[in-house]
Amino acid sequence: MSLKIFQRKQSHHTISLAHLVLAVPIFLFMSLAGIWFSFFSAKLEINGIQTRALITNVEITSGENGPEYRPTFSFRDETGKNYEKRQNTATTKYYKKGEQIDVIYLRENPSKSVKIYGFGELWFIPIFILTFGIGGLVSIIFRYLNQKRAAPWIKPKEGARLKLLGMFGSSRYWHMSQQTDRIEVQYQYNQKTRKGTSQILTKKQIKKLVPGTEIQFRFDPNSPEVYIII
Repeated sequence: MSLKIFQRKQSHHTISLAHLVLAVPIFLFMSLAGIWFSFFSAKLEINGIQTRALITNVEITSGENGPEYRPTFSFRDETGKNYEKRQNTATTKYYKKGEQIDVIYLRENPSKSVKIYGFGELWFIPIFILTFGIGGLVSIIFRYLNQKRAAPWIKPKEGARLKLLGMFGSSRYWHMSQQTDRIEVQYQYNQKTRKGTSQILTKKQIKKLVPGTEIQFRFDPNSPEVYIII
């Protein structure tokens, strides 16, 4: 049985426990934020008071998809008190000074709760954050657990050793504050040539993989990954 190391490359397919621990709180926070924003938008839709507002100023900035507009508008609540509000985010929707628009606010706090009334203004950010947060959370947990359920790596023969036929190319990246590599390998199993990818190896471990030396390895016949024993 022979193993040929012919390329080192970056891989993003494996989810380590460290990645999981870092990612889950981020996606969880985004999910909770999305739920909160959705609750607020729903509360505006159900309990909000609609009125007309006058755009008093428009800030125009350059965005990736063209000009973006951030209006400032004034409105009166049901008691006749006047308020002025600057839109929190810029949008590609066109606004101009002097235009009248529909807004919605909560009776208990008109100045802080007021929003331009429209599906995009009320629901785009909550839906985006909620979808990204829950989708990312489910995806990374599923991928991590799916790795754990994969067939166990085996040794083709107990104590099998193989000879490195060559090492070519180098594509390194940074992982957990140290320079690391994944190595693409080629080996023979059941008279067939297989290709696979090694586990993450540090720069120090890579130096031990000198062409002509013999090493041990394990692999999963149902997975392209190979575990080099160093």
